[in-house]
Amino acid sequence: MDAVELGRIIERLPATEDARVLSQRRDRPILLHEHHRWTLPIIVALQEYKLLPQPCVLVAFDAHDDGVPPRYPDRLAGYTSPITSDDAFRLCEEGLSTMNDDWIKAGMELGAIAHAVVFGARAEGRESAPEHRDRDGQVHHLLTCPLPSSSLGYQGRLVDRARRAELQPLWDILCWEPHGNDFRFRPGAPAIFLSIDLDCFVEPQLELLLPWHPKLWQREFIRESHYRPGWSGQRLFRELLNRSAAVDLVREPACCGSIEAEGQEHADIVLRDVDTYLFAGALGVSSRQPY
Repeated sequence: MDAVELGRIIERLPATEDARVLSQRRDRPILLHEHHRWTLPIIVALQEYKLLPQPCVLVAFDAHDDGVPPRYPDRLAGYTSPITSDDAFRLCEEGLSTMNDDWIKAGMELGAIAHAVVFGARAEGRESAPEHRDRDGQVHHLLTCPLPSSSLGYQGRLVDRARRAELQPLWDILCWEPHGNDFRFRPGAPAIFLSIDLDCFVEPQLELLLPWHPKLWQREFIRESHYRPGWSGQRLFRELLNRSAAVDLVREPACCGSIEAEGQEHADIVLRDVDTYLFAGALGVSSRQPY
């Protein structure tokens, strides 16, 4: 995909998304925009350019699983599957929740998303149904997984062989497999779409939402797993990044702070930290040294 084609996708997003390209290294576009529901038409547009399989696997880092069934099913009824990018942009404008919580299962209904895995989602009193049966009877999975320190730790969902039968659906979606005494992503696995909601790295404290302290980045991503030597959250993320055909980062300022101005400020801080700790400064927005 060249810069002109990528620019055409950016131009189709509304001005309120303030969308831009952060990087296009190794033909892997990395986009930044404001609200997570607009990830769906971005995925569909990239599928039309044959950059992604249709449907594709979505892997996200997000404080919310965004797994509510489509809130306006009557509006989806007029769209065919697989959906075109023109229709996907129109649907996002007119038929998806502005709470940004029903776009994943809408994508499953319309042939864009096969399965999804969300790292870091906080249940907050509810957890979305892990299975979704679309109108054609096809079963899709939306599974959640703790952040890397837990997932790679003792009895973690990515390393607990004793629970293999229970965890196999998650491993299959991620193309994650035991390999001798270790684990790995299966060689030659299909490309994924990687989505990063910046609110994943905001911590609730009393009535505040605060960007992660560097020690949290150290614990969750930098420090090597005591249970699975050689693996860290950073390595897991970068292997997912290498498997991705495209990436988006979503600011979601309303979920990054208690008031709008604070949310914008916190989203800026988290974006810089994501660049520092996950992308090693490749996005060009990092402003402090790793802890």
